[in-house]
Amino acid sequence: MSSQGARPEYDGVVGRHAAENRPLTSVRTRQQHIASIAERHTDSPLTTLNQHLDMLWMHEAFSRIRKDSATGIDGVTAEEYAHNLDANLADLLERAKSGRYRSSPTRRVHIPKNERETRPISIPTFEDKVLQRAVAMLLEPICETDFMDCSYGFRPRRSPHQALDALRICLKEVNGGWVVDVDVRKYFDTIPHAQLKELLRKRVNDSVVLRLIAKWLRAGALDEGTLIVSDEGTPQGGVISPILSNIYLHNVLDLWFENDVKPALNGTAHLIRFADDFVAVFDRLDDAQRFLNVLPKRFEKYGLQIHPDKTKLVDFCHPWDSGRKPETFDFLGFTHYWGKTKKGGYALKKKTSSQKMRAGLKKMHEWCKKNRHKPVGWQHSKLCQKLQGHYAYYGITTNSDSIGAYRCHTLHIWRYWLNRRSRKRDGMGWKRFESLLNGPYRVCSKVPGDGRRLLLHHAGVAGAGNPGLRAGVAAVFQYPLSATGQCAAVVGAVAQGGDSKVWNLVAQDGDAGSVPRCASGAWLENIRQEIRARQAHVSAGRRAVSGGTTIRGLPNGGSRVRRNNERGGVIRLCSFNDEPSRPSGRLFYWR
Repeated sequence: MSSQGARPEYDGVVGRHAAENRPLTSVRTRQQHIASIAERHTDSPLTTLNQHLDMLWMHEAFSRIRKDSATGIDGVTAEEYAHNLDANLADLLERAKSGRYRSSPTRRVHIPKNERETRPISIPTFEDKVLQRAVAMLLEPICETDFMDCSYGFRPRRSPHQALDALRICLKEVNGGWVVDVDVRKYFDTIPHAQLKELLRKRVNDSVVLRLIAKWLRAGALDEGTLIVSDEGTPQGGVISPILSNIYLHNVLDLWFENDVKPALNGTAHLIRFADDFVAVFDRLDDAQRFLNVLPKRFEKYGLQIHPDKTKLVDFCHPWDSGRKPETFDFLGFTHYWGKTKKGGYALKKKTSSQKMRAGLKKMHEWCKKNRHKPVGWQHSKLCQKLQGHYAYYGITTNSDSIGAYRCHTLHIWRYWLNRRSRKRDGMGWKRFESLLNGPYRVCSKVPGDGRRLLLHHAGVAGAGNPGLRAGVAAVFQYPLSATGQCAAVVGAVAQGGDSKVWNLVAQDGDAGSVPRCASGAWLENIRQEIRARQAHVSAGRRAVSGGTTIRGLPNGGSRVRRNNERGGVIRLCSFNDEPSRPSGRLFYWR
């Protein structure tokens, strides 16, 4: 046992409540220590994890649970559980360590998966969510030392956009190549419990942790009053399920692909996986065919099945190499394809998949129908939030057409249901609807020659960070206090962008309650001079992300300026990375 103030010796602690006798270091520090032990002992399991489960750990687990999530079969909400939080957590901790804890069955609901299928979601009780989060926090540092770089789903500091960027790099490396697009049939519902626990014991051999996981796996689900218990599957919707599913595919797929598949290939290959959704990229057709033939046998060995109709081999070779138009494939909600460039060549592009577009518009239609009788201002606010969420994920380079189409269809759907709620003959006609959009309920700005810009209407506060930008950028570029401040903020975006990042920023003046109006002539002249000085290195071949009217005197590919005759000047400034003619990164709009 370590003394007060000294570093705790976790490996030597024994006893049911031994963790409560050591200093209360932060959860993050303990996780780092667990990770360091896992790195030193890669071939042996950790046996003393439950000692970290104490009140500090449980409070941290409680804080990481969403408080507005659906309730389980007991109907207890987060607010009710928090009324006597310390006593509830202490009782839960004591039952978990003593073995008296009993997992409640989950409440199963079905949500639409596509036009024909539904996905079962199992919702645990709030008490089970807290304990599952506590155990997941124990497993996470161990798994993060083991997981491979090809895995992006359900991992801290990793996102679908990082997986998409990695896929783009892999496709460029093999010049398109051959893509094996794989669909695992009902993955979460078919994971065998026995094999999952066997793989888990390779890295975790703590009796308390393994006992808790076993109880959650066999707890069953209550579906319309019927208790369903199975020896397969990890319940989707459970807090512990994502990390368990990742552990299983890490052993079944990732390690096998790296250690057995790649050494036997004649060429190069890459695997990109997000949870159970993955693609494999090959530069040779024979390698791709061999992998596609052996993959079902590998998965069958571990109780999994490949969907034969949805798994396919895609000829994605560069059009110049193949001599014909390549096929397309979908991954993480985007359709990947070779698109024409303005110079007549081809470039890797992405657009919203038709399936995701239809599903999103269907949900929007149902929402507008359900809420059509509520105040227009409330509907407008919620629709803006929904559109902003859609833009945050699908607002990437080369996807502007799909984004604009989604917004246009959303406006049609909204007007349709606003019109249906009125019995007047004219109802919500297009003229009246457009007057609302151009007045108090503007969903986005109109820019002549470029359709509808993805700008959501909100009031700006002078000196406040821009909520439309990610946190690290919003703190730097704040709403200006004056015309001079506005100019400095916009030019500062160009100066601090450098050559390593892509920041697409839009500043619009003339909007009451937002950015203050300024003298456009002097403003543009100041920007012109600053850009000349700071972006003189931009080569003549570099281009802006989208077309527009170039400021006279700027180098080609510098910043572009648009004029909005109705609401003032709109300035679009782009910083580029090192690769010419390929602006990349997600779209962030200065408002």
